[in-house]
Amino acid sequence: VSCQQKFVTSVDLAVDQTQIDLPGSDAGYFNLHILSNRKWTITVESERDWLHPETKEGKGTAYPKFTYDAYVGAVDREATIIIACDVKTLRIKVVQPKSE
Repeated sequence: VSCQQKFVTSVDLAVDQTQIDLPGSDAGYFNLHILSNRKWTITVESERDWLHPETKEGKGTAYPKFTYDAYVGAVDREATIIIACDVKTLRIKVVQPKSE
């Protein structure tokens, strides 16, 4: 066996985070790292109107941008990002803290 053999990996779908805690109640954005060898889609569960994916589909590895609106509520708010391909579905929880 040679040490020169290629090591091949295949990732159907993976992300770098399972929960995103936003830094405050101000508007802003974040990027999510998606690693995949397949086509995938992005949806926001219950179509939360304060969280906005820049793209709703892609293929392969990507860093989609999500923007979010400012928040003036009395309790933390949550949304779930769903990233799916034909063989796997991932859920990422997003939490934005209440106003101070």
